[in-house]
Amino acid sequence: MTAETGQLQRVLSEGQLAIVVECIPPAARQAPDAEAVKKTAAVLRDKVDAVGVVDNRSEILMSAVATAAILQAEGIEPIVNVTTRDRNRIALMSDVIGARALGLRNFLCTSGDHQTLGRERAARNVFDLDSIQLLATLDRLRRDGVVFGDESQAGSLSHRPCDLYLGAVASPDADPQELQAIRLAKKVEAGADFLITQPVFDVDRFGKWLDSLEPSQIAEKAAILAGILVPPSAARTREIRENVPAGWRVEIPDAVIERLESVRPEQQRDEAISLAVELIGRLRALKDIRGFYLMTDGDAAAAVEVIERAGLRSDR
Repeated sequence: MTAETGQLQRVLSEGQLAIVVECIPPAARQAPDAEAVKKTAAVLRDKVDAVGVVDNRSEILMSAVATAAILQAEGIEPIVNVTTRDRNRIALMSDVIGARALGLRNFLCTSGDHQTLGRERAARNVFDLDSIQLLATLDRLRRDGVVFGDESQAGSLSHRPCDLYLGAVASPDADPQELQAIRLAKKVEAGADFLITQPVFDVDRFGKWLDSLEPSQIAEKAAILAGILVPPSAARTREIRENVPAGWRVEIPDAVIERLESVRPEQQRDEAISLAVELIGRLRALKDIRGFYLMTDGDAAAAVEVIERAGLRSDR
């Protein structure tokens, strides 16, 4: 590690459980400004190791880089999601280099969901690179300071290594698991330092998925953070399930919705938090879990409640 090592990398390297919360930037349809992001930062400050910033998921949102820069100025370490769906390699690299100039160093490389699954269905996708190619490109940038077409200049004074910490997405519920394990191994080989899973509900299936990764030693090479979904209500949970992004490849069980519906509407948020706390308790027993990525549908206070009730910072 270097003097610039970030909180997330330090926590994972020290063997502590990392706590990351997802941040959905303000949507264009909501007249976005910096204040909403600052309010999120105020709630999460000193409670998390990092905040993952979504990159135009499903609709037009405030730029992930701009949102991350605001969070960083407010004392929060961001993870910038970089989605290959909307930009070619020139635009992708320009954004990453610009983000690094702003002091941002954590990047989650994703392909992104097809635009027809969101609000902007008339938009054209790009997919010049996929997530594995993006990882490999950023890994080359951090090792040799080289971008496309600069191979002959590797190692020169004008091409210096760029300090980056790279992540990728894992889909434990996707079939066949053998094929997914191969794809995940390619992401790690390409340069992923950490892996964030899609939401986990079935701990037994998740454990089998972890077992399927053992031959390639993925968990030894990259830190695995389990995704935890904390929906605000039964109705919202149904909405998420009916419109679940194809990339999630996850099924929200009937039992989850039934449990939320078993209590009054005003109690459903607290019940969802209880479900998340119970799930974290079971997942912590799995040896390869290195942290948690909380998805609370924009409710930062709910994330803090989960963290406190699950005792995730009790060993700090």
